[in-house]
Amino acid sequence: MAVSVERLRVASVNEGIALAANSDARLVLLIGGSVHALRRAADQAAADLGWREVDLNADLALRLLPFTAQERRDEAWDALEVAVGSQDAGVVLTGTNILFEPTLGYRPYEALRRLARRGPIVASWFGSVEGGQVVHAHLGHPEHVRARLDVPFVSVEEPGGVGW
Repeated sequence: MAVSVERLRVASVNEGIALAANSDARLVLLIGGSVHALRRAADQAAADLGWREVDLNADLALRLLPFTAQERRDEAWDALEVAVGSQDAGVVLTGTNILFEPTLGYRPYEALRRLARRGPIVASWFGSVEGGQVVHAHLGHPEHVRARLDVPFVSVEEPGGVGW
């Protein structure tokens, strides 16, 4: 049964974690259109929860660097799991834009949900919520993703405007 997007919108990460606790994917998204605001929200969530923070743009890129383009696609999932590491105590994922790189072959939303089956995750998502779907990049952009939103999320906005 589909859950209303408004029922998935939560005011805090802690509220999202409580909502996701009995789900198959213990995932809470921080969704917004400002890289800076998302980073601040993720840093704050990691500090409040006492969880380890992983910047995938930095860590995953370094793990995939030694491979050729074809090998990267083949190694992408294993490298992601290694970059995220143990999730027993929960992990906050920042810099998730690398998941949208088409040559790596990830389906970003599904990858985050799959990881969250191993342990709790709070992940940043640079994009928006539109009509019950989570969106990244505009239609026609190589990194465009649109997926049915079915996990709790916190709307992260830049004070005084959207930002970049």
